[in-house]
Amino acid sequence: MCRRAVKRLAANDPSGRHICYRAYVSGQGWQKPVCDGTIAGTSGRNRPIKALNIAVHGVGGSAANAFRHTAEPVDGRGKWQPSWTAVTGDGRNFTIGSAKRNAPNMLGFAMNVGTGEICNTVRLRGHDWGGRVCSKPRPDFTFGGTLEQRGLAGGREAHGVSVRQSRRRTPPDRHVHREGGEFRQRGLLRSGP
Repeated sequence: MCRRAVKRLAANDPSGRHICYRAYVSGQGWQKPVCDGTIAGTSGRNRPIKALNIAVHGVGGSAANAFRHTAEPVDGRGKWQPSWTAVTGDGRNFTIGSAKRNAPNMLGFAMNVGTGEICNTVRLRGHDWGGRVCSKPRPDFTFGGTLEQRGLAGGREAHGVSVRQSRRRTPPDRHVHREGGEFRQRGLLRSGP
């Protein structure tokens, strides 16, 4: 699990910020954990991500929520899980989405950290990797993925994800600000912990 992977990194770099994650990929199952910006998921194999298992170190814990495909879309959009995860402390696992057999595919995710900065890039089916998106500590959060769904045949599920903790402030391609930027203004993203 990711907890073990992040603890190994922390043992070698106790003052560093780290994130480890693994994807549950449709038709494949749970992948091995990867860390600090390494790609999880698949590319070009038409296998969407259904869940992410995450553990962090050196960031004052993290919380997240999955945006998933729904059989009953509102305005062509997916649906958030009912609530964010609780803030989970450093060195502990948490999961968003679901690894159950008939669980919906993830279209995207929102995530925050207690200190530092978190960045992600996401690849959607039929698209190249998106730009890097970063956020500052809670109450800010980063969003990766899409809010749109086009049905199963032409969907835009998340197929790959790369997440990293930033040791120093670097200019991202885009920031999701305290109020969630466009997502908050459109009322599409609920505030997290």
